[in-house]
Amino acid sequence: MAELSLVLSLIALLLSLSKWVYDLLRKPSGIPSRASHLRIEPLARGVNCFVSRGGYTLFFVSFRAYNDSDQRPVTIDRCDLKVRIKGRWRRTKLYEAPQAELFPSLVRNSLPLTIKPSEFIDLFEVFQYDALMSSTEVKIRVECRERDGGIVSYEQKAVSYTHLRAHETSLHLVCRLL
Repeated sequence: MAELSLVLSLIALLLSLSKWVYDLLRKPSGIPSRASHLRIEPLARGVNCFVSRGGYTLFFVSFRAYNDSDQRPVTIDRCDLKVRIKGRWRRTKLYEAPQAELFPSLVRNSLPLTIKPSEFIDLFEVFQYDALMSSTEVKIRVECRERDGGIVSYEQKAVSYTHLRAHETSLHLVCRLL
């Protein structure tokens, strides 16, 4: 009987250690283990677009940030955009426009941004990548960092504005307005 309890104890110990190792290897560094109440999604499929000119590419991005908690607010401290080029994620920067402060819905004019429990907010931003795009479609990743350090992201394809105009629908007018 003692041998059976020893074997069961060793099995339980091995299972708990393997779960700990699995969680440790699976968890990305810098992201807290608690579940985030922040969720971000595109406003509509196919409206994020880009235009290449003057040696750089501008990305027009729109998304909705949700607070899925019904008890506590969520604060966003930073939003970034990455572009997948030749299999690697490349960082972009905010497009510096002198009139940017006139648009309160731009992410840069709203940060830090607090979303009340069970509410959402629509956000827009213009990012710049310092190279021209040779394709008509590119994968993008929008990342928002919460005040407590958690990072929430979504990935989507962005389409060239020229290509978008050729296949335009009423949903694509959002990109034109940006």
